[in-house]
Amino acid sequence: MKTVQVLLFISTTIAAAGCKNTNSMLDDGLREIQVFSSSPYTIRASELFDLEGFVTLAPSESAPLRSIRKAVFSNGKIIILDNRTDFQNLYVFDEKTGIFLNKIGHQSESQGGYNELYDIVPEPGKNNITGLVAGKMAFMTYDLSGNLLSTLPNGMYGQQMAILPDGGYVVYNEFGATDISGKYHLVYYDNKGNLIKRALPYPESSDGWGYEYTGFLTSAGHQIWFNPPFSDTVFSLSKNRITPVYVLDFKGKEVPVELRKKKLTGWDTDNNAFLYEGFVTTGQYAVFHIFDEQKTSLCVFDNLSGNFYNARNFREDDWLYPLVQVGDVFQKSETSFALVLEPRRIRHMMANNKINMEELGRRHPDLAQTLADKDSENKYILLYFSTRPVLRRDGNDPEETKQ
Repeated sequence: MKTVQVLLFISTTIAAAGCKNTNSMLDDGLREIQVFSSSPYTIRASELFDLEGFVTLAPSESAPLRSIRKAVFSNGKIIILDNRTDFQNLYVFDEKTGIFLNKIGHQSESQGGYNELYDIVPEPGKNNITGLVAGKMAFMTYDLSGNLLSTLPNGMYGQQMAILPDGGYVVYNEFGATDISGKYHLVYYDNKGNLIKRALPYPESSDGWGYEYTGFLTSAGHQIWFNPPFSDTVFSLSKNRITPVYVLDFKGKEVPVELRKKKLTGWDTDNNAFLYEGFVTTGQYAVFHIFDEQKTSLCVFDNLSGNFYNARNFREDDWLYPLVQVGDVFQKSETSFALVLEPRRIRHMMANNKINMEELGRRHPDLAQTLADKDSENKYILLYFSTRPVLRRDGNDPEETKQ
């Protein structure tokens, strides 16, 4: 592997990575999200989201599904990365039926296996999936039938990756430096695995640490989004530019810059607010999670109106309210996303009568029947959502106006 160049991004980019306190240095196109602003009226989840469908994942006995770290949708199939336990698996399911189709590769330190598989991304225009394998310091590419096609050394660990639109890779290194990655958050490669540049340096004091719940690099359609740990800024990435697009105004609850230079235990930021993992876009909306008041919340930002919505503040009398409170989100298409209902979440909602089953049965009888099935309490369900424009901002509730 050869190093072509090391690129240091200074001034606006590094300042923006630090905190919104440097807002005057940011691009004019930056959108500020007022996280604690109040909407003209309390909105219903069903005013923002359309539930387009759902699927119950049904793994085989020989391939138990223990977690969903990531869900990738490709050519009518769902590829699931299951790595939150001691086991690492890649499973393929049918997108419509949830039927288990096959497993991809296997966990092993030996040749041909993946070890410490941290992320997966689909190869554009191909029926392949590429994994970021920290244990092998490599990109490993498989077809969806499970055959290993290539292993490309990259010389780093990394947490997440994306494929650049014009070819090559970008890898997010949280705080695990190697000779190749250095102490940089972003490391770029060409499609042959050659290092071409590194960006966004972090201090020596932060190295050798990592967090599972903050910081991300993810793709949404043709767009790559990046957020450094404990930050309030979301960046758009290309091969040659890092552009701050959203900055969240946490009203003084953001993690101080000096604190972020330290190795944090998690308790240090318990009373702060910051972006959590997960970021998708659907038309005029950005959908993401924040951490605040020692819990996570699903949030929505309307790029057209500038309105911000926190799912915890949605009207509780809405049939959709409990279904969007908890669950990771993944991009499904350019206009839709999937929200994960874990088995324990399903059991909690059903045991505590959180769902208006009568109303759900009228609107989505198949989902109501599935949730009522005791067997579903031990399975993962993916809810498919699109978003709808909210036009009324005059203080009146559209639903009540109709009555």
